[in-house]
Amino acid sequence: MAPEVVRGQEYDCSADIWSLGCTAYEMLTGKPPFEAENNYGALMKIIKYDESTFIYPPGLSVLAVDFIRCCLRKTDKS
Repeated sequence: MAPEVVRGQEYDCSADIWSLGCTAYEMLTGKPPFEAENNYGALMKIIKYDESTFIYPPGLSVLAVDFIRCCLRKTDKS
């Protein structure tokens, strides 16, 4: 769920692109990108997400990391 959706703000197709990035991450790693013990924790990780400090697991190709990074770019609204 994209940050703007979590916050209850208006959203556009960029929320779908965010979801695509999350799906690609999970398909490549076997784990969700914002894994937490409960749903609330996952939502807080999404809201606090900072692309400059997000750690990608070793073994992902440069192209995979670049694709996911582009998908998980926050919009101005979030």
